[in-house]
Amino acid sequence: MAITFKRAEKINDKPERVEKALNGWYIRKSFKSEEVVDPQNEEIKNIKYSYDEAFLTDDEYNIFLIGQEISGENYNSDAYLNYKAALDKPVIYPENGNKYKPLWVKNAQGEDGVYIDFLQKGEMFPELIYPIAIWDATENPEKIVSMDKEAFKALVGYLGKVQEKLYTEYKIAKGQEEQERNI
Repeated sequence: MAITFKRAEKINDKPERVEKALNGWYIRKSFKSEEVVDPQNEEIKNIKYSYDEAFLTDDEYNIFLIGQEISGENYNSDAYLNYKAALDKPVIYPENGNKYKPLWVKNAQGEDGVYIDFLQKGEMFPELIYPIAIWDATENPEKIVSMDKEAFKALVGYLGKVQEKLYTEYKIAKGQEEQERNI
């Protein structure tokens, strides 16, 4: 089932991520907010929320929920969505200054990423894997780095530590979300 999102805006009232409507459900993602001046009175400042929005019928929404359960995603959690986005955001590797994505080690559902696959194959067939040409997130051919086994393990270890930090931040934010819901 493909979900079609359209860009929407609302002033001052941030809509819920998931909202029941008369004939179905609205789901929203990719929220951004900015302060805007009221065109009729420049002294009044408002907050404009921009977001992607899709409407699902009740049946489509039930399929959507099943998909979330199977994938382990929690669409209704800002903490989870922020964590998932952070894993896809490149970080600078201090050893060479190139940018790599933490999800290349593990994704948000905890599944092994492509780098873990290379490490495992490198253990079985080191002569076929190393040295390995590693692209950075910019996909600029000038940024390709040839790494031996130890250099590649060091990169994977660094990205793993970044992931641990992001996961800790996610768990803290998730706990805060749950506390706010219970108030």
